[in-house]
Amino acid sequence: MAAIRGRVRRSRGRDRSVRLVLCGALCLAALGIGVELGDRAYEGVRVWLLGGKEVVAVRSVAFLRNPMAFEVRAVASTAAFPVIFPVGLPANSQLRSLVVAPAEHPTFIQVGYRLPNRYPLNVQLVDAVSVATDAAALSKVSHTRLFGVYQWRVGDEIVLVGRGVSRSIVARVRSQMMRTSPRQSLSETEGAALGFVVLGYPTAFSDIARRYVPPGSRAVLLDSWHVKALSMSAQRKKPLFDDRTVYIHLAPSASGTPDWSSARPRWKRVMAISAPGVQGVEAVLRYAYGGRTCSCEILFDQRSRGAYWVWTIANAPPHLVQRYTVDATTLAIVPST
Repeated sequence: MAAIRGRVRRSRGRDRSVRLVLCGALCLAALGIGVELGDRAYEGVRVWLLGGKEVVAVRSVAFLRNPMAFEVRAVASTAAFPVIFPVGLPANSQLRSLVVAPAEHPTFIQVGYRLPNRYPLNVQLVDAVSVATDAAALSKVSHTRLFGVYQWRVGDEIVLVGRGVSRSIVARVRSQMMRTSPRQSLSETEGAALGFVVLGYPTAFSDIARRYVPPGSRAVLLDSWHVKALSMSAQRKKPLFDDRTVYIHLAPSASGTPDWSSARPRWKRVMAISAPGVQGVEAVLRYAYGGRTCSCEILFDQRSRGAYWVWTIANAPPHLVQRYTVDATTLAIVPST
């Protein structure tokens, strides 16, 4: 963990995406996730449940921020077990993250939510085949830490929730998971996912943007850092890419311990906003801010081949929203009234 913190501090601003991945790795390390060293051919996940405590060993992992419904379906369809997602969560709980390992055929899925009171909730779903109770096997695992968990079995999976969560929420989730099917739980989880692409961590702004996203659109919300990245893409006449999904493969260091600090992330090469769309957003920023730095979030939607809609959402309260229509050919801008 100290090595990860050191690399986070050394990262430059241009390496922000790497910093985000390392911070995610730091969170996993803090939860007791390490690398299994005893079997180098094993690429999945092994979980030890010992007296109500948990140890997790993992080699390869994929992080997905702000997943959309189709991405939830993809995880469920490629999992090594019939996934029953958490159900019975408080109304308006939002799906915020998925952590899966291994990425191609997961036996471990961590589902992260933001509850209505903004409290985070992480629920781990583990293929029962991956669970062991043999304490002697822990000799193969380094740099792990035991921590208390609620645990139960439903179908072919073991469900794990940290002790910091309200008992009443855990009891309700457990009760309803016992009475649901994989298909029903998938449908409910899709409903908790965002209906548009969210790049970065604009938690409060995604709630605002939700009010403006047209049904069936392919809208993209950018936090302040991605707005700056978009301006750089505009200068190079390049598209802006979706960086929500990151893959990491871990290997032991020379000393035989997990080397999180040198983990190299690999991103999906998926376009979020085309190069012409980037030029359209940049035209709005010039129009609205006259060359000054935009203290705002951006919501983008390509209405048709001929026009873009761009919303600016002010960072400062009361977060005023202004929509602009951009001609895709001439970049002529018409503000809405």
